[in-house]
Amino acid sequence: MYFHRDVSEHVLSLTKGFPIIGIFGPRQSGKTTLARNLFPDYKYINLENLATLEDIKINTEKFLKDNSNGLIIDEAQKYPELFSYLQVVVELKTIGKFILTGSENYLLSNRISQSLAGRIGIVTLLPFSLSEKPQSDINERIIQGSYPRLYESNIAPGDYYDAYIATYIERDV
Repeated sequence: MYFHRDVSEHVLSLTKGFPIIGIFGPRQSGKTTLARNLFPDYKYINLENLATLEDIKINTEKFLKDNSNGLIIDEAQKYPELFSYLQVVVELKTIGKFILTGSENYLLSNRISQSLAGRIGIVTLLPFSLSEKPQSDINERIIQGSYPRLYESNIAPGDYYDAYIATYIERDV
């Protein structure tokens, strides 16, 4: 299920001026869904897949050049060296053809600022805003929360947030 996101037009406008677009934000906020819906013709890879990651590491520059007509790289923070390779490839003046998604963290931000300054348009995607997923009752909205998966899968908020917090703490903290 796809819900229109308010940042969609902004993301599309960035593709007219930047070779790389970064869609970053908290886990489960809809980054991948947004990228795949805005760029359905782009090749999609997920760096959480270890086999895919290892294949790309064999010859990253060639992989990027071969896919310079449109590539979504999900979980880009899994391969920090990727940003240096992108810096070289985008010097070829490919505009708006590389879409990166990833969870916001200090190491990712630091690596991007070192390698991709001036080459990447960045959008932070948060869970649903009030205009994206309005509900008639504000109390229901406060209890339900704003993460897309709650609405896609009709998960009880207590179950979702218990699991989200547990996996977030185990993985990131």
